[in-house]
Amino acid sequence: MEQIRTGLKDGIDISKYAKPEISYDRMLQIRHALLDNIDLSAFTKLEAGILKQLHLAIKNNVRIVPYILRVMMMNSSKQSVKHWKKIFLLINM
Repeated sequence: MEQIRTGLKDGIDISKYAKPEISYDRMLQIRHALLDNIDLSAFTKLEAGILKQLHLAIKNNVRIVPYILRVMMMNSSKQSVKHWKKIFLLINM
């Protein structure tokens, strides 16, 4: 509830993360990103730590594609590839 209340107070769209299946830590990272106008709500299944790193990389214009490619090569499951394709689209907007 804390992330929902804080999001309402901050004037952000809490519908992006106010869902029972999203953990507190993930809500926190999505809310922080939304404060910087970065929408990570499509990646709610990623770990909170990855969401934080993705947020910071996008915010600071860090080239993360080489790291993503390395992770994709190590974990080539269909679900993982689907998530990384979404990330490529997000960082290339």
